[in-house]
This record gives sequence, C-alpha cells and structure tokens, in this order.
Amino acid sequence: MKRMIALLIAFVLALSAAFFVNAATEDEISAKWDSITKNDSVISITPGADSTQMNFCWMSDLFSDDAFLYGMKPDLSDAEGAEIKKSLTAFFKKECNVTLEGLRENTTYYYRYYLGGLQSDIYSFTTDAKDEGFTALFVSDAQIGRSGDWQDDKVKLHDTTGWYTTLEQATENHPDISVCLSTGDQVQNATASVLYNLFLAPDTLRSLPIAVTPGNHEIGSPYLGHHFSNANEFENTVVPATIARPYYFTKGNALFIVLNTNNVFMLDHEALIAEAVETYPDAQWRVIMMHHGVYSCEDKDDDNPNNRNALVPMFEKYDIDLVLSGHSHMYSRTYVMKNFEKADEGIVYIEGGCASGSNCVLTPEELPDYAVVGNRIKSPVYTVLTFSEDEVGVEAYVVENGESVQIDETTIVRNERDDSNAQMSTGNKLLHFILSLPNRFFSLFY
Repeated sequence: MKRMIALLIAFVLALSAAFFVNAATEDEISAKWDSITKNDSVISITPGADSTQMNFCWMSDLFSDDAFLYGMKPDLSDAEGAEIKKSLTAFFKKECNVTLEGLRENTTYYYRYYLGGLQSDIYSFTTDAKDEGFTALFVSDAQIGRSGDWQDDKVKLHDTTGWYTTLEQATENHPDISVCLSTGDQVQNATASVLYNLFLAPDTLRSLPIAVTPGNHEIGSPYLGHHFSNANEFENTVVPATIARPYYFTKGNALFIVLNTNNVFMLDHEALIAEAVETYPDAQWRVIMMHHGVYSCEDKDDDNPNNRNALVPMFEKYDIDLVLSGHSHMYSRTYVMKNFEKADEGIVYIEGGCASGSNCVLTPEELPDYAVVGNRIKSPVYTVLTFSEDEVGVEAYVVENGESVQIDETTIVRNERDDSNAQMSTGNKLLHFILSLPNRFFSLFY
C-alpha cells in the first residue's frame, strides 16, 4: 500500500514538472514552407509605451496600397482605420508602422492589414491592466539558421520547427502569457530577410506582442529595425544605431529597458536608463534586457570584464531588479548580487539559453561562484516570469521530446528603492549631449 502511494505521489510530481502538448512538426511546417519563406510582409506586434498602446510593423512593396483596420468585434464590423507611418528602406521596400493609442485595459481587439489588393486573416490581441501584475515569456538566441549552413532549407526548417514548438509549449502550458521578451540573436545572418520571415512566421506572434533586443548576429543590416516598431526609441546616442535603436516601455507594473550592447560606449546606456527611469519613476519593477550577459557561465574566469565592471554599478545605481540576457546559449541564473558579491538584496541576472534548439550549449558541470543554477540538458529553453506587486516568479523549462521539463524555479523579491542617486551627473550629462550632437543632427534624416 505504501509503495502504491509513493508511486502515485511520484506520478503527480512528474506531471507538475513536465507538460505535454502537440508540438509543431517539420512536415506541418514544410506544407506551408513556400508561403512563410517568401512572406516579406509578415506583420509583427510589439508592446506600446504602456497598456493603452500597441505597435505593429511590416514591410511592403514601394507602390502597394496598404491599410490597417481594427475594432472590438471578431468580424471587424465595427472596424476603423489606423494611420500608417511609412518610410523608405534600403531594400527597395517601405516600412509601415502603426501605433494604436487609447486602448481600453483588459480588452480584446481584432485587426487585419492590407497589402495592395490582398488582405490578411483577422487576428486578435488583448491589453493588460495598467500597474497590475502579468506573465511574460523570456527567450533568447532563437537564431534561425544557426544549426548549420543558414542557406540550407533543412537547416532553416529544423530551427524554425524548434522555434514554433517552443512558442507553442510556452503559450499552451501557460495561457496567461501576454508578452514575449527576446534578448537578441533572433536570426543567424542579419542580411537574410528570409530568416526574419521565419522568425516571425509562428501564428502565435500575430497575437502575442514581442520585444526584441539587438544581438551581435543582427549587426550588418537594418532589417531588425525594419521589422519591429518599438516604443520610446532612444535617438540621442553618441554611437549611431545602425541596427535598431535602444528603447523602453512599460508593461503592467514593470518598466523594461532594452539596451544595444553591441554599442560599447557606456554613457549611451546610462543616458537611456536615466531617461526611462525619469519617465516612469513609479514602475514597481525595473528590468534590463540586453544581449551580452555580465554574469555568464560561458567563461567563468574572464567573462565580459569590461561590461561587468561598467554595467553592474550602473544597474545598481538605478535600482534595477532583474537583468535578462543571452549570447552564451546557456541557461543560468545568479544569486542575488550586489557590489559583485552574493547579497540579501540586489539584482538577479538570468541568461536565457537557446529558444529554438539551433545551437544549445550546456553550462559547465562546475558553475561559477555567482551562479546558483545552470542547464545540463541540450534542448531548447524558455522561461516564464510572473510579475506581481512584490515578487517575480521564475520558472525555466527545456523542451524535450514534446514535453516541457522544468529545470529551475525561484522567486525574486522586490528591493527597497532609493532613487536619490538615480540620475546622470551634470558632467556626464553635458559630455553625452555634446558628443551626441552629430548623431542628433543625422537622425533627423532617417
């Protein structure tokens, strides 16, 4: 009898740690391969500046007649048109951007867009309540095309299937997810438009807003900026943003600040963080998104010392609570850190691993002193972040054989905040302004 009870308890515990859903298969994606690879006009939906806004972006032919309709009825019988801001790209196409404003909280909206004589299906999205908790999906390094030669269709199909499956696993097992946070290297080759088409192909991304971060594999082409319309883009950098501008936005009770760590000029990062904190001082949570980590398991002896030495004090100065990054393709989480040491209060740093399975890397068997957990399963990783007033729940999973298997779970407690120092010094502010004048001038023309 005792043995039966023990087996039953073990079975229940296994179910609580692993979820099974019908994952996308390569055959299913192959059936629509031509349409998704050639769809240069796939639309993205990205978070607005706050809960009353939502952004949309797509590329279209130079002379196509575009339109965007939205409403609150599923058949769009109440539809109204939205203004489309159009700009010329370097690829003989135009970039189309729509920002919906004045949206109601906790409301489902429907939309479709038009390209010449073609119309899309009707999609939907749901807004959150301002200043309330929410659930986010954190991923990194989907890097479509990384598992081999990116020009090989088999490679692209493998990586795309993994990306589809991760999104399906995450959203079906956690249906309250309302935003996706991607910390860089969305694609392997920044100049290949087909890889962006595949990254954006999953139907999940027609309804789930995604905030993307510039990674090192986005260097070399402005495609990233042409595919995503971001709120509060920071134009006044010293180093011109040739990929996409850094930006910030609020979601529920959290402020997200997205850095471009390909830029090594640290005053640019501080100017962005200072502006974001000044704009949204009352956000209960402050979260940094960036590609290159400062506490990575990739090289425990000498990992990004310049970034770490410069950025960690900056994050602590502005009372950041959580830092999300990628680049190493390893999942890892630090202890609470302050002044480069483990502490009772401070910042937690999480690296997201590889979301598609295109290049999964295992953490070392012996973790660095600052890391509390790593990942020893070579499979795609995703993390679910549940924001409440005083805590963020963290649950990390690997996707293995059609199942989501939990590899990490913790709770982050919000720090007491002291913003007395949360501003740039007068000297740094003046220096940054002077050095950014050339870029401020040139940014008027692009």
